[in-house]
Amino acid sequence: MNTIVIANKKGGVGKTTTAQNLASALARKSMVILALDMDAQANLSRTWV
Repeated sequence: MNTIVIANKKGGVGKTTTAQNLASALARKSMVILALDMDAQANLSRTWV
């Protein structure tokens, strides 16, 4: 099992967008993905399809 963390203290640097696009690309390669959004805004959770 591999773990990828996308973190940065500064806001507005594209962490959620990067995480969403990376998870999507890995899923298209038939990988099983678990994406967790630890941000209080929960944008990844609201936009995930």
